[in-house]
Amino acid sequence: MVEPKTCPKCDAWKSVELADLNDPHIKVGILKVLAENGIHTMGHLADWQAAKGDFWAKDLKGVGKAACDSISDATDAYWASNPRPVEDVPFAPAAEPSIAACDGSCGWHELSDEVQDLLDDDRYEFANDTLIGVSDWINENEHCTEAQKRAVANVRKSAENR
Repeated sequence: MVEPKTCPKCDAWKSVELADLNDPHIKVGILKVLAENGIHTMGHLADWQAAKGDFWAKDLKGVGKAACDSISDATDAYWASNPRPVEDVPFAPAAEPSIAACDGSCGWHELSDEVQDLLDDDRYEFANDTLIGVSDWINENEHCTEAQKRAVANVRKSAENR
């Protein structure tokens, strides 16, 4: 799969420093552990979580449930105070907050087609829940993230290695 360009307008959040999150903030000790693992920004965190899956914190010595809750609270608060509004797009529901309109350069059409191909192939049945979730999200938001692209690539690779 050719990696499509990212959408800079849609991906600005990736450069937000975790240390700059506040109300609530992430404790200094947690930030130190994250930094020791190359996780400094919201984008780094999202990439780490996408690569590690549901158990993303187990490889971070000193990050347990309380630390995960703290990280989650801080990032949730960021999204609550920094919504990504729908731009003036024809037929976009005005009252429903969503991500900003994407120009398609993120490659969501191609990823949607790839996910559908995987869903149609019995070798990937083990990951149907994940693939359906990705498909639903990208088609609803008409956008995709690098983490979603990596997740789909990981599903493809894992079936090829079976």
